[in-house]
Amino acid sequence: MNKRQHHAGRHGRLAVSALAAAEATGRTGVVHVADVAVVAAAADRTDLASILLDRYRAARAELGANAEPVARAVCAWLEEGRDVTAAAGRLFVHPNTVRNRIQRFTEVTGIDASDTFAGVNAWWLCQTWLAPA
Repeated sequence: MNKRQHHAGRHGRLAVSALAAAEATGRTGVVHVADVAVVAAAADRTDLASILLDRYRAARAELGANAEPVARAVCAWLEEGRDVTAAAGRLFVHPNTVRNRIQRFTEVTGIDASDTFAGVNAWWLCQTWLAPA
């Protein structure tokens, strides 16, 4: 493989990663991979996603049927810049519903999603919970 082929292959992989990351965050149109770098990186690390699932298996079980709405609320809140009103509008629920679901997530996981790095873990965990099996 020459340098040009290597360069083209790397950009192709990045384009596919950017597309998947953009779709996961609900973005449409042209999206630069740098704008979704964390999401693209997370998508490529199924090994770490499995570790998150294992660590928080009991929390998900405790949430039961509420796991999906809680995960959707956490993701929406984080993706809307921690804006409860925007997340509620996106989910078509009352802002207090979003607040309650985020609080419930924190109670069962111990993850404070308002912290920057914990928020990334919370988002990743919730995306993994919502992913098709």
